[in-house]
Amino acid sequence: MDKATQATLAAAIRLHDSAKAIELAIAEMNATQAKHDANIKRILGLVKAQSSAFSASERAALSSLSGRHTVQQRTLEKQRQKLIRAREAFEQKNNAFSEIVDTYLNRLVMMDTTARDHQKLETAAYRVIERMILDAWPGRNPERDTEDYFEKPESSHSYIALDIPRFLKLLIQLDSALSLDPDYAVAAGRYRPVSFLEVGCGQGRNIIIARNSKLLLVEKFAGFDLNPIMVEGGRQNLGLAENLFVADALDFDYGTFDVVFSYRPISDANLQVQLEERMVRTMKPGAYLMAPYAYDLTLYPELSRLDPETEIWKKEK
Repeated sequence: MDKATQATLAAAIRLHDSAKAIELAIAEMNATQAKHDANIKRILGLVKAQSSAFSASERAALSSLSGRHTVQQRTLEKQRQKLIRAREAFEQKNNAFSEIVDTYLNRLVMMDTTARDHQKLETAAYRVIERMILDAWPGRNPERDTEDYFEKPESSHSYIALDIPRFLKLLIQLDSALSLDPDYAVAAGRYRPVSFLEVGCGQGRNIIIARNSKLLLVEKFAGFDLNPIMVEGGRQNLGLAENLFVADALDFDYGTFDVVFSYRPISDANLQVQLEERMVRTMKPGAYLMAPYAYDLTLYPELSRLDPETEIWKKEK
């Protein structure tokens, strides 16, 4: 709970206590007033009952009632003053509460504006990153450059990169998991640096983002794709000559990597199942699989999901 919320709640409690004090003062005054009215009624009754001189006992009773009346008048006056003070205190606290609420509401408006501005800045940064990568690797037109044309298998998706915010969120979630995982614990540091592989990496856009974001401790980035034109473009234009290579995901051995990222590269459901089965079977125990839009990783008991809100799985020993 932030300080503004705490201050608002504290002011609300003080206002409530002040209102209770007024209620108590009014109740006390009403009780005294009732006693006072009863005394007056008894005095008037005695006076009306006697048209001649009062007896000694009647004079004593009248004197006693008169004394009570005087005391009750004084008490009633004190309670009136107490009620006035309670109302003044309530008014002060009510004004203070109104000021705090106004400040709090203004802060909420500012926070909302700041959040919108932050979202705009964040989205703009994502656009800049995406544009820089696209400008570096504009792609090829097969009608213009037939020798560079690659005939994509019907079972493969065209390269569609995962949106940057979602990809970065996955990296943050994985970083948190690794920092708590005893399999990756080291004496110094949050966890030992990992090896990272992207399946169907295209020209390597996600590898550049993961590497430059520094959200993970990584000793080795690698990625492969079936399309040699995309791979060569990333190697030549994006400076990933040591990171990218051509391979078939259905034949690859995933056992040398700590982290495998696979963004549903195959459109054919049966082949996607084969891919997932091969990844799980050849991954080493303790390795992590980041798999947005996986077909069905619950089929494999050796995998455990980090939590229902993530798309990250770990292969248990």
